[in-house]
Amino acid sequence: MPLIARAGEGGGEEIETLVCEAIVERPAILLRTVGQLQHAEEAAQAISTHAALAANRGSLFNDPNAPVPGNSGGDVTVVEFFDCNGPLAVAPWPRFRV
Repeated sequence: MPLIARAGEGGGEEIETLVCEAIVERPAILLRTVGQLQHAEEAAQAISTHAALAANRGSLFNDPNAPVPGNSGGDVTVVEFFDCNGPLAVAPWPRFRV
């Protein structure tokens, strides 16, 4: 009988003991599990990002107020997402002390 089925028969503590023993004996189980979780989260984030880009495609690529350096009639659009407060943006500038 699978362990999960035995949990309903009062085997919850036994299952917990078996799982803990398995993890202690083979810690790679945790690494594999964490890796699968990270992969699932990255996939969900990618889906969310693609959905947001699709929903805002018009305002991102056809904004009449956006500056156009170069050929305004060109057939390639480059959109840059820039965080002016991010660590890479502020790193080159010294911090001023008040």
